[in-house]
Amino acid sequence: MGKILSKQRQGVRDTYDPNSFSLHRDPRDIFIPDFYIPFLNSLLDGCNPRNILTFGSGSPEISEFALQRYPDADVHYLPTHREDAERIQDAFCRDCHLIDLTFLESDDLPQAFDLVIGRLMVELYSKDKTPLLPEDIRDLGPNRPIFHIIHSALRLNEDGIGIYAVTSYFFFRNHWKEIVNLFKDLGLTITAAFHIPSGMDPRNPAFRYLILVQKKPSDALFIAELGKDPESYPYIISNYRTHKKGKIASLGAWVSPTEFVSFPLYAETERIHAFAKRMNARIVRLSELGKHIGPDRESKYGNSEFVFIPRNPKGLAELRSDIPMIRYRDFLKFDFNPALITGEYLVNYFNSDHGRRQRSALAIGASRPQLFGHELMQVHVVFPNLSIQQRVNEVTNKITQLSSFLEKLDVSVWDDPGNTNEVEHTLDRLLEFDSLERWNETLPFPLSSVLYRYTISTSPRDRANWLVKFYEAVAAFQVILLLSGLCSRGECMADVFEKEGLRLRGSLDIAGFGTWVALSKALRKSIRRKINSTEEGVRDYYFSLFGNPSQAFMDMLLSDKIDSVFYPAVAIRNDWDAHGGIVPVRKYRENVEILEEKLRTIRSIIRDNFREATLVLPGSSWFSEGVFRYTVKVLAGSRPPFKETECVTTSPMDTRYMYLIHAGQETPLQILPLLQMRETPTSEREACYFYNRLESLGEHAGEIRLITYHYGESPAQYIESDEIKKYLEIFRT
Repeated sequence: MGKILSKQRQGVRDTYDPNSFSLHRDPRDIFIPDFYIPFLNSLLDGCNPRNILTFGSGSPEISEFALQRYPDADVHYLPTHREDAERIQDAFCRDCHLIDLTFLESDDLPQAFDLVIGRLMVELYSKDKTPLLPEDIRDLGPNRPIFHIIHSALRLNEDGIGIYAVTSYFFFRNHWKEIVNLFKDLGLTITAAFHIPSGMDPRNPAFRYLILVQKKPSDALFIAELGKDPESYPYIISNYRTHKKGKIASLGAWVSPTEFVSFPLYAETERIHAFAKRMNARIVRLSELGKHIGPDRESKYGNSEFVFIPRNPKGLAELRSDIPMIRYRDFLKFDFNPALITGEYLVNYFNSDHGRRQRSALAIGASRPQLFGHELMQVHVVFPNLSIQQRVNEVTNKITQLSSFLEKLDVSVWDDPGNTNEVEHTLDRLLEFDSLERWNETLPFPLSSVLYRYTISTSPRDRANWLVKFYEAVAAFQVILLLSGLCSRGECMADVFEKEGLRLRGSLDIAGFGTWVALSKALRKSIRRKINSTEEGVRDYYFSLFGNPSQAFMDMLLSDKIDSVFYPAVAIRNDWDAHGGIVPVRKYRENVEILEEKLRTIRSIIRDNFREATLVLPGSSWFSEGVFRYTVKVLAGSRPPFKETECVTTSPMDTRYMYLIHAGQETPLQILPLLQMRETPTSEREACYFYNRLESLGEHAGEIRLITYHYGESPAQYIESDEIKKYLEIFRT
């Protein structure tokens, strides 16, 4: 398997790596994603197919992979476009059999294939542009690629396997049930559906599943998720072959084929069941609590109000008697049974994180995902008794009233900017219930430890200096989080820096407060542009880079309100600290007032988002059946010792790095070594060190300077780090 066979073009020589196979010789050639070959290696382990068929996008590369893995096999392939066939064959697989477009009717092909691999979203056309589809199954409508799946799968031998990439539409509504029944009538079975997370197939983002088709009966469907860590694939395949359920949802489960809707919905439902178990509450489907009805239908239960759920999964549900007819196309009308559930509770549930995630998992569509009535009925609802529902409604109403009150305060500030005393007093009374000290203990240690020094300082000078240092730490921490996400799959770094980053090249060689602020603004702008893209899968892909955080966490990380904190703090630092002369006490008091006002803004941005996003330092671990279990230190609060807890991940963590883990997620985000936990040189106390600069002069030339705000006796350390230099070179070029 070592070196690639003699498939060379224009003097290019490539090396075959069985776990990372990608030959991108010509930008016109459609290629396969990086996860594809590691998955095929795991799935086909122990197999020895003799006759292989590939078709659709990426088939030349897959064919060449098949030739290298099975050099004695006969490989037939069918490209998407005939006019490119000879060029692609010359580039990729001269030893493959390029077959005629009428392959479905050809007697020259083997009557039985051992392996078929297809990746097709569009029709295969003959020379006269007529689809090569048999008349007897034309009525399947939107599932056009199903024709090619069926006809190639019918050529499988009894032990053969077909592997096909399909879109989420494949499992849409009753079409999926029709497909299951049709396959059964034809002697075929879809035995597995492997979910492809957004961003894993960047050239073909519409492909969301790999399905397995075989000629063997099965009453259950295996589902799993192909994450970015190929080391989990053998465990997924092992669970599939041994008919076991994985220890976590992504490693596999067996479900009823006709009840399957989507893997994200299954994973979210598993989380909801765990949540309900902790609450000692029931879980029911929405269909058990009422009916989806048409716009002109009356209530079956005598309700005067209905729950209106927006088709856009990002929208808010409403409880009202009716909506204008022109808006009905944007909403689904639900008639609830008041003997079981209150409409107010149902609205609050749909607008909660649980409800939003389920709606997103059920939405259909690429650029504008939409929720349909049939899918809506699949939502699982946490179903406490009516008294608990009422208490939840009361608390939610109080939160809503408080939010409305704060919005009115914000408006009143701008009605009379010169007179904000009353607003400040009101906010101070509100914040008494959530003291600064208590909120600070929820922050990650790199930030909390700095703000703690402010809270215990008494002189105006010290309080002003510690607040400036805190805002600088916030800017550095924010940029390091953003860069860590972008570097978690390095291919997107250049894409993000394409516009905003050009003027910032090399800026991290010396990273001061101003540098962190400029980088923060540039990165936030670029990432927001990507997340707001209407291109299918882009938003989910960027969320996956950061470990699949909540929407609230990403809103915090990308908020432009933070600029109103950074810029005044930078100005104070430059005018009165870095470049100023002797500062009178009166000026320090004025600066403290300004900086403390900005502290309220910081609190309104960060809120309690770090209660659901935990910074950890991994310790001991053990591994079993594809799951890593770690004992980790939770780096939260102002000072050691840190709480220890256990967590489960699907990928290994290195004890040299910190990681950010979001609630309900098993994929940790590795933090770049620009932020490190280290012992101070003069003691064994732990401190957090931020990257500061690459020294170019003096006795430490060529070394990395790290600084800490924790202990005054050793504010800087100089280290050798080829890894940090590697990242600096990436940012520089």
